[in-house]
Amino acid sequence: MPEIKPITYLRNTKELTKLCDKGEAVYLTKNGYKALTVVNSEKYDRDMDELVFRRKIMEGMKDIFEGNFYDAEEILVKLDKKYGI
Repeated sequence: MPEIKPITYLRNTKELTKLCDKGEAVYLTKNGYKALTVVNSEKYDRDMDELVFRRKIMEGMKDIFEGNFYDAEEILVKLDKKYGI
């Protein structure tokens, strides 16, 4: 379960780091509203890598649906003609 703390919690860096190291996001509030979200840098990097991967998959799927692809046999024939493979 994510932690929700007031933004003044930023002063308590040791405790904030401990909470982030649990792998969950820590939501910091200001006047009762979400102001910042803090996560462990390793989790952030993992999440961003996964997001980039998923975006690339979606781009590939879009190309397939739009017909922007080559048949593998066509590519092999072209490579054979050009490079003698």
